Amino acid sequence: MLLHAQENQAGPDSAQLASAPPEPFRAPHAHVDNFLPDELAREMRAAIDRHFANPYKQTAEHQVWNYWFVPDMYTFLRTAPDKVVRQER
Repeated sequence: MLLHAQENQAGPDSAQLASAPPEPFRAPHAHVDNFLPDELAREMRAAIDRHFANPYKQTAEHQVWNYWFVPDMYTFLRTAPDKVVRQER
């Protein structure tokens, strides 16, 4: 995705580039290097691992994903991430 154009560059002018919509994201997943500091990422991963350490223990906090399906309208997978990784992180 091109966010801005340099002056004196051949091709579309700045106004055209600024108004062009971004390309839709079509990949099934994405990998972003250095998205979080390493220590924070490891702490969050440890919290997720602790949360799911005992899959046979079912509590109100255990529910993470809420699948909604309305035929001919939408499919929606929602979650409350603070059930796994607390807000203070």
